[in-house]
Amino acid sequence: MRKIFLFVAALCSSAVMFADAVSIGGKYLDYSDDVANLTAQINEVDGYSASGTISFNASTKTLTLDNATIECTGTENVITMYDNSTLNIVLIGANVLRQANSGYCTCIRSAQSSVMHISGSGSLTVTSVQWYPISTDASCQIIIDNTTVDLHATDVGYTNYGINNNSQDFGDVEIIKSHVMAGSINRVNSITLTGCEIVSPDGAVIEEHGINKTNVEIAPTEATGIEDIVNGQSSNRKFIVNGQLFIERDGKTFNAQGAQVK
Repeated sequence: MRKIFLFVAALCSSAVMFADAVSIGGKYLDYSDDVANLTAQINEVDGYSASGTISFNASTKTLTLDNATIECTGTENVITMYDNSTLNIVLIGANVLRQANSGYCTCIRSAQSSVMHISGSGSLTVTSVQWYPISTDASCQIIIDNTTVDLHATDVGYTNYGINNNSQDFGDVEIIKSHVMAGSINRVNSITLTGCEIVSPDGAVIEEHGINKTNVEIAPTEATGIEDIVNGQSSNRKFIVNGQLFIERDGKTFNAQGAQVK
């Protein structure tokens, strides 16, 4: 009986320890201290590497990525959201989170009842090799707000992965006035689009447990002033008006066929 009690107590203690906390690049953060130079700390963790400017504000639970890259070559997640945790990710410039292991390893794990809010004037590319770039859990929330996000697996045959769960329909996804490219957004509890629409592929719609197609692109329904950044370079801005796609480039507006309309 004593052994059973100690075992249960250990489990409860572990659950409390990891509640309302995050792990970023292998560094466990429990919102108690700011980290001005998280880049250097990540580079001290086996299996992880980081570049650019990465900082963490404990009081606002905010991770700021400024032209930053975090990569994991081991079997861990690049970012782990523990149960009941909150993480605000603010983007400046072109940023990359990369899980480079060829096993069944996810880049971002959004745990039960966690909330992840991604925003900012920059962009974020989240990749895995043969698994989900973002893996969802029960009652989690993922909010992509006025920014640009690209979610895909890199190995041939797995490029239809984006925001997913392996076996159950978990997670609420909200996309607000953002440009999102994803291998897929399915096996989720719900998807809400505000100020944006599905651009491609043809016939893609939101159904009961996600979008019914793969290689999905979502764009704002009005110009946002947010620059898309592709491969580290400033690219064109896309938006939709009355169901038609328009592109802003060099202060001019073009339709999807390339004709200048403004």
